[in-house]
Formats: sequence, structure tokens, C-alpha cells
Amino acid sequence: MNLKKTGKVARPLFLGMSLREKVLLILILIVGAGFWASSLSGRFDQFSSHLKGLWAIDRNQRSILDEKEVTEVAFAASLASLNEDELPNQNEVFGKIDTLIKQFGLEGRLDAPKRRVRDALSFNTYNLRINNTEYDFLMKFTQAINEQFPYVNLDDLQIVPDRRNPRLLNASLRLRAIEFKK
Repeated sequence: MNLKKTGKVARPLFLGMSLREKVLLILILIVGAGFWASSLSGRFDQFSSHLKGLWAIDRNQRSILDEKEVTEVAFAASLASLNEDELPNQNEVFGKIDTLIKQFGLEGRLDAPKRRVRDALSFNTYNLRINNTEYDFLMKFTQAINEQFPYVNLDDLQIVPDRRNPRLLNASLRLRAIEFKK
């Protein structure tokens, strides 16, 4: 065996060393073992945190699968309760939002809607950029959207102060509307 050969060479080498060399060799071996143990514990901590994350994902997916039937029933009930006549089409929503912008006298740009179709519904996304408005005025505008459009959701609102006049705000809104495919 190689281990026996190594022992035959290492024993006389170690015994032939002075006390100072022996202590230094043992100290170097202890430091090396310490580095190795530190690295091993770091990898173990990383593995255990990764494993905990996987368990959390597994619990989450199991709860979603357990609630799938309840969710599907609730979705079907919500879909049945929709009043199809109240759901405006893509162009009607675009026109109403544009009219609302003009009513409030806002400087803004309304981009063309993006459509995502899913089963019996279409989800239309409208991006609106409003420049140089006051905070209270912007909040009244968003409140008017919520009141006038029951099937339009304010998905994202980003507010940045204007560079020239910090009292005025530049806002970016993303609105999402539901359209029922008839």
C-alpha cells in the first residue's frame, strides 16, 4: 500500500527534525486544518440555507396545489358575476382616459395599449406619462380613474420630482383594463 510507503518515509523524516521544526510543522498543519474546517462550515451553512429555501418553495407550491380547486371555483364565480355590458373595449378605455386627461388639463402622453389575451378575457395595459403636476392634483386624477373606471386597475405609479421645479412632479402610471371577449 502507498500508505505504508508514506509512513516509512515520513517517520524517519519527522524523527530527524529538530524540536523547532516539529513545532512549526504541527502549527502549519493546525492552521491548514483550521482553514479547511472554516471552508467546510461555510459550504455547509450555504447548503443548509439553500435547503431551507427549497423547503419553503415546496411548502408554498403544496399550499397552492391544495387551494387550486377553491381558487378555480372562486375564479369561475367572479367570471360569472362580471357584467359584460359594463366592460369597455380597448378603444373605449383609451378614449375615456384621454378625455379624463383633457378634463384635468394635464400635460401627458398616453401610449397605445398592449394586449394580453387569456381564455375569455383580454388584459389591456396603458402607459401614461404626466409631466409637471402637483401632488394633490395627481392624487385627484388617480381617484377619478378609480371612480370612473371600475374595471381599470392602477397597476403601477412612479413619481419623480421635476428637475427645474421640485414642487412639480412627473408621474408614470401603468393602467390595466379587463376586456371580455364576446
